[in-house]
Amino acid sequence: QWAQGRRSFEAGGYKDAAAGYAHAIEIWKSLWPEPPLLRGLGPRPTLPVALADLGGAQLLAGDTAAAIRTLDTSIKADALNPHALYVRGRAKEIAGQGEAALADFNLASRTAFAATQDLASGEAHLYRGIVFYRRKDFTSAEDEFASALNFEILPALRADATALDLRLLFAATR
Repeated sequence: QWAQGRRSFEAGGYKDAAAGYAHAIEIWKSLWPEPPLLRGLGPRPTLPVALADLGGAQLLAGDTAAAIRTLDTSIKADALNPHALYVRGRAKEIAGQGEAALADFNLASRTAFAATQDLASGEAHLYRGIVFYRRKDFTSAEDEFASALNFEILPALRADATALDLRLLFAATR
């Protein structure tokens, strides 16, 4: 179910991805409270990360309310996942909750910085850049997006940082 959900997500079928992820999570929840010996020796699914992926699929499928609920559950299980905080911020932003979204972006940045050494986190700089961008502090945002691109960062986040950096450059030339 999880693999099928991942394939659907990569193909742009976000509703199918959300359904596959949700089904896999329900299976995991039913199997893992008291797994049989052999299953217990194997790898255990990381439910907070799985829930964050489900929330992202729900958001992209257009169900912001479900995404926010799912991401709340993910964050309650693991408050140190900056990506879940970021995605919840995007969901709140789309739902018209601007201040709550800004708070989540700020918390995502702070959480990512706390998990690094020497402030070397492209992810943290990206999230902080988003906070500056939403506050219309474009000079600081551009600095943060440039910093994000100078560090190791997930390909999807690199695309976000590049797009936001280009948006700022285009706006500056107008």
